[in-house]
Amino acid sequence: PRGGRLLTLRPEEGHGGHFEMAPGWRFEAVVSVEQMNAPQYAQFHDDLESDARRRGMSLRFWPDQTGKDPWLPGLAFLMVESRPGCLVMTAFHTHPMQCRIVRIQSLIEQPQSASPRGFQSGY
Repeated sequence: PRGGRLLTLRPEEGHGGHFEMAPGWRFEAVVSVEQMNAPQYAQFHDDLESDARRRGMSLRFWPDQTGKDPWLPGLAFLMVESRPGCLVMTAFHTHPMQCRIVRIQSLIEQPQSASPRGFQSGY
């Protein structure tokens, strides 16, 4: 968008970044990658999928349409939480063939004077 900002992070290095969006409004993000062995990955994936069923929004990517692939499907899971004065977004992306999890945490803070009650969410 015109006047927008782009924050480029290198997830393999576990970097974060931030910038002021407008006077008093702040955006912050942290990206991390966790490499696991196959049993750890399978357990984490199962736990994450269970969490995704209870809350948030998820999308499952099937690697093999025949169902014969022994690997778990990839999963994207987004969770948004409203807290006084801020909005917290956490996204997980699983990569089964590499047994890797990418986690992105974003925070948007608003000026205290803009809304004393903080973000309001209907979800």
